[in-house]
Amino acid sequence: MRILKDIFRATKQLAMSWYDVDRIRIAPTTGRLLLLKSGDSLLLLNELYTVQKRIVESNNSNNRLTYQLTFSGGKRQLIVMRDSDRDPAIGEISIDDRTVAVFDSDICLVHPESLSTTPGSLNGLTIP
Repeated sequence: MRILKDIFRATKQLAMSWYDVDRIRIAPTTGRLLLLKSGDSLLLLNELYTVQKRIVESNNSNNRLTYQLTFSGGKRQLIVMRDSDRDPAIGEISIDDRTVAVFDSDICLVHPESLSTTPGSLNGLTIP
């Protein structure tokens, strides 16, 4: 009986030590702006885009990533700036005469098999 109590106590201590330890938690959207590649389809600001080209520019003070995007209305550029490894990446896209900030959580990656053959629709739903 004493052996069972010792096993129970050790298991309880193990569980409590695991529960009390701080664990690194990262949002599932973290890094999306940095991980896009040519051919990826994404939903951004209610528009379906395809990444045509990815251009990386790097110097001592910051890093710049430019994505050439195509969509049903033409072409746009998504520019992602990152000052240091600790700062989150922030993107900008120019729409008409304004610049809109883009964050990791604003992007929804679309898998190719979920795209229908009808332009302007996603799984049979029309995209405004």
